[in-house]
Amino acid sequence: MSYEKTKSLLEEKYPDCFVKLGETPKPLKKGIKDDILALMSEYPDILSKRSIRKYMSSYVNRPSYLKCIKTGVKRIDLAGNEVGEVTESEYDYTKTQQEESIKKFQQKKKDVATKKEPSKDDAKKVAKFANQLQAELEKIIAQDETESKRKVLSLKKKVG
Repeated sequence: MSYEKTKSLLEEKYPDCFVKLGETPKPLKKGIKDDILALMSEYPDILSKRSIRKYMSSYVNRPSYLKCIKTGVKRIDLAGNEVGEVTESEYDYTKTQQEESIKKFQQKKKDVATKKEPSKDDAKKVAKFANQLQAELEKIIAQDETESKRKVLSLKKKVG
């Protein structure tokens, strides 16, 4: 039950509803997620609540999907039939979401651009910790080898 399998199933079984990347989507019916959840019994090997939630989140947050949400545009069900339309408040909400997404992206871009290099003290601390870890691992390996040799000798004595 993976995202990819869920994506493939929904895009293949409901091509009038779920379009592939690069194609122009249409606004989905309000509550369409419940319709998809009802399909779980038909496709128990593919659909799970988690995979559906993940796919739907990805789908409705695509820039192309957010662009298609405009006041008065018809919404569609799984079969591609028109059922209702986008209200002005839904459009306003989507517009706000888009603006927030752009701000978050710009902030992340800015954070990456201004990220500081670690100080020499930080590098020394990391190196010291790595050396301590390596020493501990070497001790554990040595103990395991000694224990293994003891077991082999013990078995040889029993057999031989």
